[in-house]
Amino acid sequence: MTDAPLVIDLGVMDRDAEYEPEEGPPRRPEPVMMLLLLVGICVIMLGSATPPPVPPRLMLSVPRVGDAPRLAGEQIIAQVDRDDGIAITSYGSGDGAVHWEYKPAVRSAIFPVGPMVLLSPQACRGMQTFRTEGVDAATGLGRWTLPGAPVWQVAESDLVVFKRPVNGCTEATVGFDPIPNAEFVWSGVDPVNGTTAWAMTVPDGATLSAGIDPAGRASWLAVNVNGTIRAYDLRTGAETGSLTLGDDPRSSPLMRVFAAGTKLLVAERNGSRLAFRGYSAPALTLDWESVVSPPPKFLRPDLDSFLSRRCGPVICVGPPSMTIGLDPASGAERWRVSGRSWRIGPNYGLFVVSAADDGPPMLRVHNLTTGALKLELPASELVGRMGTEILLRSAAAPGGRLWRLDLSTGVLRPLVALPGWYSECDVGGRILICRTASSDLEVWRLPADAKERTG
Repeated sequence: MTDAPLVIDLGVMDRDAEYEPEEGPPRRPEPVMMLLLLVGICVIMLGSATPPPVPPRLMLSVPRVGDAPRLAGEQIIAQVDRDDGIAITSYGSGDGAVHWEYKPAVRSAIFPVGPMVLLSPQACRGMQTFRTEGVDAATGLGRWTLPGAPVWQVAESDLVVFKRPVNGCTEATVGFDPIPNAEFVWSGVDPVNGTTAWAMTVPDGATLSAGIDPAGRASWLAVNVNGTIRAYDLRTGAETGSLTLGDDPRSSPLMRVFAAGTKLLVAERNGSRLAFRGYSAPALTLDWESVVSPPPKFLRPDLDSFLSRRCGPVICVGPPSMTIGLDPASGAERWRVSGRSWRIGPNYGLFVVSAADDGPPMLRVHNLTTGALKLELPASELVGRMGTEILLRSAAAPGGRLWRLDLSTGVLRPLVALPGWYSECDVGGRILICRTASSDLEVWRLPADAKERTG
């Protein structure tokens, strides 16, 4: 039996009688088959007291919810547009009751972290208003305000990395920009009391690389100024290593600096050669040098569109149309596939492949050790993630049929079918939260056996 990749249409798979009764004229069963059926029913009734599957139950519906709601422990945090203004509202995930409301100064993005909820402005109207508010997640009381906006939580630390504009806030809401065009102050902030543990100024024109772990937490930041790279430990803000390149990557379109987990990569394109140097970060000690064949000639020769990241057992690097898997210990090429890595798990990754025409992109699941294709998911959309699993729905079929893809095992299973069209979903335990097409928040309680039935 071959391990061939599966092509799965999320719009037609899982014809579950719980949601889609069979159609067509009834057929009269044969007497023998009827007898066998009755015997089977009796055996099942005598041997098992398990009740039939229970459909999900709608717990809460809230109109006019801006942006994606967030699950924070036992709470659901949502930004509600009311007639008297914006209210950040906490609902209990068990009963849907309102725990607290907080009126932010401006429309804000929600950033739950530990016992706090950080509210950072979504738009930049002026330096004086670009401030993050720290709200106690248990009580909804405001504890502090601080200039700037949170970017990451720090790995192995309680700190949150902030960036604060110096001269203007035009680029302040971009999040992490590896090629900023303005001066920023980066700092490590204690989210409980709003105090600053460390701070450093990154000048205009510098380029940045950041080491991000699979959970989205950052551990180090490398700053390149005129070809000299300095790395910093984000737990302490201390400089941990430096190196000087022969050329400044900003002035050479055929050289780029990338971050990939605990590695800093320097890539150089020279004709038919694509050379990499791998440095351990944040010490910036050279580990290896390797050469691989570049992407096909019809692709752009420069490296401006290249991205890199740690992909489980390999390093993923390449342009949007192709991903090369490099061995993190030697830099040797292990595989290459079409498309760009989008969501990564321990053993499998979700890749997005642009369509040849103007159609929707194709989602594919690849084994990260071998690069082998596991699944093809045509006409599907990513609507949320939960640890090593992600939520998908069919873009071709109407309705709220959701699937969960386990990136540890590469297994795709149906989660639930809901009425209507949903996006920006999240799952915590038996609680499923989604936003509808009309920006309503709906909170569903999944059946008790949902995990056993769907994986």
